[in-house]
Amino acid sequence: MECVHVQALGDEQLLAFILENQPLPQGQLIHLALCPSCQQRLKYYQMMHRQLFQALYSTHCPTSLQLSFYCAQKMLPQAEVDMITLHLKYCARCSTEVTNTRSLLNTFDPLPYLV
Repeated sequence: MECVHVQALGDEQLLAFILENQPLPQGQLIHLALCPSCQQRLKYYQMMHRQLFQALYSTHCPTSLQLSFYCAQKMLPQAEVDMITLHLKYCARCSTEVTNTRSLLNTFDPLPYLV
């Protein structure tokens, strides 16, 4: 059911609110908080955004195994290392994974009980 209230948000406004974090006027924020129809549309667009983002974001990303080998050093051919290094400059998700893996490797003791 489409909301016909004067403060109802159009599709473009909802998408700008979700995708670009554009602020909404106070009247529309109040309407959104009270209108089940507009809330449902907002939830639908948010869900679609999450699904598309997850499906498309990692299309060109290296696998977790490749990133682990990258962190372990000297386990990948130099061409692959160069490709991943370039990728990390533009991909926050993979950069975070590499940072976390390197942090784990720095604190990892492979033989903790041998002294």
